[in-house]
Amino acid sequence: MIQNAQTPQEKSIPMPITQEAQQIAIDFASEQPTPQKALQVYLNTLAVCTVNNYLRIMDIPTDLTAGDSWNPSVRLATDVADLLLVDLGLLECRPVQKTKLDIEETQTSKNYLPWQFLGSKPTSEAKSAPSCYIPPGIQDDRIGYVVVEIDAEQQEATLLGFSATAVADELPISQLQPINDLLKYLENQKPLPVLPVNLSQWWRDVFEVGWQSVEGFLDTQIANYAQSQMAFRRSSINSITRAKLLNFGKPKFGVTVALVVTLTQQEAANFGISLQVFPQVGETYLPVGLKLAVLDESGTSFFETSSGNSDRLLQTRQFGGQSGEQFRTLISLDEHSITEDFVI
Repeated sequence: MIQNAQTPQEKSIPMPITQEAQQIAIDFASEQPTPQKALQVYLNTLAVCTVNNYLRIMDIPTDLTAGDSWNPSVRLATDVADLLLVDLGLLECRPVQKTKLDIEETQTSKNYLPWQFLGSKPTSEAKSAPSCYIPPGIQDDRIGYVVVEIDAEQQEATLLGFSATAVADELPISQLQPINDLLKYLENQKPLPVLPVNLSQWWRDVFEVGWQSVEGFLDTQIANYAQSQMAFRRSSINSITRAKLLNFGKPKFGVTVALVVTLTQQEAANFGISLQVFPQVGETYLPVGLKLAVLDESGTSFFETSSGNSDRLLQTRQFGGQSGEQFRTLISLDEHSITEDFVI
């Protein structure tokens, strides 16, 4: 029996590049030091946003801001395009260009934006790339890879297909599975166990997805202010601080804040813990009515506070805990709330 092989077009799904995705990509790209890095970040961001929009349409919950692709420091240092699927894990969204763009190698000015070179003359005719580049170091913790063709001139994207694995640094487009099969593949994935943030692992430089240095999330002025506010609390030099972005609403136009956790080792298995909430980059004050509560293992709240006008942060008093004890933070704004569970 003769079987008809699917063409790349039959495997793929076209998707528009939304204005919101375009603006996010431009913002991220404009932070980069070179045109080459800017184009990489621009394409990566468009790929992540496109896959995110598709999965949201298909009712697959995602957390767009939780991956490394949304962390400025990691974005600058690595070639990353990850998207966190809630309860499943990280999906890598790799872009390929439909038309290769010509970037002037001699351009040295940092004061440029991506649209200055997106309209440049293509170096080759528009045609599908034969393979997709997979950067080293990301193959270990991805649940799959989606390849997205970006047509920068037409502001269109095409989901070319996906692969469950990537054993080499080049993923042939011809070997991709149809994108329509991605949903069935995700349904068969075992949900990740919902585990609390393990603070004791922080001493070994092991951090859960989304927890990064304070400087990566906050404006320099606010980061310095955060460090000064935390400094007087520390009874020991043995302390470590990490931050995580929390988003209420749309990733670009909603409200985003940074939860900052400082862990201080006091003696033996006793620890001091301080929590702070700061506005994200570009904002000076927290939204009015933002609430922070801390609950113990039984669910009883032992600390609550809320923001008023012109509040630059919310913070708890330092509270103590022993190794193995658990607590929960509850941050809410209007009808939205976000919880984070921790084990010391």
